Amino acid sequence: MTSRISLTLIILAFSLYLFSEPAITYDYHVTQNSISPISTALGGTNASFYSDPLSVYNNPSLLAESKSSLLIAGFRHYSPSSNISDMYGNPLNLLKDNQLNYLGLIMEKGAICYQPISSIESDTEYTTADVSHREYTDFYLNSFQITTSAKEKDFAFGINLKYLTGRLVHLKETEVDSVWIREDFIDDRANGFSTDIGFHLKKANIVYGLSFHDIFSKIYWKKGSDRILKRRYTLGLHLENEETAFLLSMSGRLKMKKNPTFHFGYSKYVVAGDPNVTDISLLLRLGAYSEKFESQKNIFYSIGSGFYYGAFRFDCSITNNDWKVENNRYLISISFGI
Repeated sequence: MTSRISLTLIILAFSLYLFSEPAITYDYHVTQNSISPISTALGGTNASFYSDPLSVYNNPSLLAESKSSLLIAGFRHYSPSSNISDMYGNPLNLLKDNQLNYLGLIMEKGAICYQPISSIESDTEYTTADVSHREYTDFYLNSFQITTSAKEKDFAFGINLKYLTGRLVHLKETEVDSVWIREDFIDDRANGFSTDIGFHLKKANIVYGLSFHDIFSKIYWKKGSDRILKRRYTLGLHLENEETAFLLSMSGRLKMKKNPTFHFGYSKYVVAGDPNVTDISLLLRLGAYSEKFESQKNIFYSIGSGFYYGAFRFDCSITNNDWKVENNRYLISISFGI
């Protein structure tokens, strides 16, 4: 028995040398992580639609077009085979870590925001070569962001400055003769920074936008290796009139051969409120995005709406690619003008 345990420990030590940390990609500015129900409903991303108060997430320069201040909170819900009542049945559920996805103050040419960038928790058991293993991972990374923007005639520039803080707890165990032996244990904390920069040009009723995400970044782990976030870009334009807007965007990763994703969106006022009569507006939004528009499973469709009454705004979106209700991804945002 002693020799068996010794051999197992040697194998585990070699495995620990090869696989000392869980796989974390540090690639966060992807379409499915969007915080804005407006941008999500309009095809998933946004580099040019300044009417979205959360456009600061995709292109900080769009904040230069803001003419009011808002307190805004955003919430996410995506849990396959769960009931949507889990999200809306109890309003306090919206404050759970896995559902609150944005909290901020949006101002003219500036913003202060909090965003949970990543939250991963898993506890799995598996068997290899008749040996039982158990692995637990708890990882989170939060962002505290300051945004500023400036505009000169038709051209605007903006920048997001983000302070990042996170923690990783990782445990791996192997069962030997009914005894669980610790193979690996990590409890580490991190601090870091990241920056986004964006530009847009407004010509009549057309806006052209370009932004770079996490272009300069560094995450400093106290014990582990330092990391940088994956750099991404978004390019787009939108055409609008008094009641409709059309969006076209492209998004991808810098220095990567993988094809970018293409995004399309349409927005229309169903009820366009006249402030002189009634300050109520209702909007309908539709969108789609894909890397390759080849089959149904490769295309993500989105739909959303917005209801505005005075200084109160409510926006929501639903995204899906397989038409199964249990796999819907929901986003909502609630904001108040101040």
